Amino acid sequence: MCRHRILLPLFLLLSLYAARSLADGHLVLVASAASPIATVTLAEARKLYLGAPLLSEGKAIVPLRNTGDALLQEVFMQRVMHMATATYERQILNRVFRSGGQRPPVYTTDRELVEALDGNPLAISYMWKEPALATQGIKIIGE
Repeated sequence: MCRHRILLPLFLLLSLYAARSLADGHLVLVASAASPIATVTLAEARKLYLGAPLLSEGKAIVPLRNTGDALLQEVFMQRVMHMATATYERQILNRVFRSGGQRPPVYTTDRELVEALDGNPLAISYMWKEPALATQGIKIIGE
């Protein structure tokens, strides 16, 4: 019984991911169109979201989490972070308690996220590629 409780949501999530991937592309890293950040690799993004510093022109890049779309969040965690969301949450909390610092800010709507990116040219986040291409004021910095 317990195994079915775990497998059913996982199967549904994977089914949604397959349908979403076919419908509108894949995950990309984004920043403000005014950002000096040209590119960020997935490996650099992973380190950044785990709390390691990443610099652009000598200034710290700020990671922003995009959690409005559960499927996007899971794809980011799997493809970039290589871990489940719950594992990431535990790791980032442990890092904050051990060494200080802050957790990356969370945004639940694309509008809020784009406003935050626009307000800080050193901030980055992630979105689906199609909406990112269609959104004015942001640019894709990694795929």
